[in-house]
Amino acid sequence: MNDALRKKEKEMFEFLYGEEEVKKIDMKRIKLNELFKHKPSWGLRGDPVLWDEFENQTVNINLPATEDEFILLIHNLFEQYSGYPITSDKDFFVEKFSKGGMSSGMICIKHWNDNLIPLLKKRFLDIKNSGKTFKD
Repeated sequence: MNDALRKKEKEMFEFLYGEEEVKKIDMKRIKLNELFKHKPSWGLRGDPVLWDEFENQTVNINLPATEDEFILLIHNLFEQYSGYPITSDKDFFVEKFSKGGMSSGMICIKHWNDNLIPLLKKRFLDIKNSGKTFKD
């Protein structure tokens, strides 16, 4: 659907159902992997591979309705993909993310907790609150 037609469709839905309902519809169309499209800086060499795992494995997962559901989902997926909980207290090695080199396959848990999870949360809230794409 082209942008002009999409805009007209959105205006019609806003008129019929109200702006809040349109935001809910738009949220259902956006998949979780959209939050992983723009890559940030990394802590260790396994971090971008885990990030790519998130992007590739979440193409069919809709964005959750609430911030709490979003955080719970990200935490659960982190553990599912890495084998470690996000609450780990030290960096860890994931064999399937090892591509060769000194820190290959290493995940920097501090970087995920201090930078990447907050970045994802911000992107989620930007979409949820504006109905538009996120801005870093």
